[in-house]
Amino acid sequence: CRPEPVSDRGPVRPDPYTPRRIRPTAPRTVNPEASCR
Repeated sequence: CRPEPVSDRGPVRPDPYTPRRIRPTAPRTVNPEASCR
């Protein structure tokens, strides 16, 4: 099970400071454990 790249700050939003690896999609807070199950 591979946990998706979730920012520790919380919801992933298209910040100009974050790298381009994170797509500017809807803010989703998915825990690695929850996504695994």
